[in-house]
Amino acid sequence: DDEMGLVQTPQAFYNLDTNDLLGQSYSYFYECVISGWDGSGCTPCCGTGVTFSRKAMEKIGGFSTGSITEDFKTSMVMRANGFKC
Repeated sequence: DDEMGLVQTPQAFYNLDTNDLLGQSYSYFYECVISGWDGSGCTPCCGTGVTFSRKAMEKIGGFSTGSITEDFKTSMVMRANGFKC
């Protein structure tokens, strides 16, 4: 798909404590929050488990800078340039 800017996969863990008291699985984020973003047409990049389209990266001039969350910002710039995320 020439319009696809990135594909973000969730983190998955197999060795966490059954109660996950520290929330290390990020299940709420990956199961609820990301699903909400997906409904808007762009799942933001979370840094881990992402594959970027070379065409999209070249069109937007590479990774966005000037932000502590350059991965997230890059996905928003892709969306602003018409790419699906």
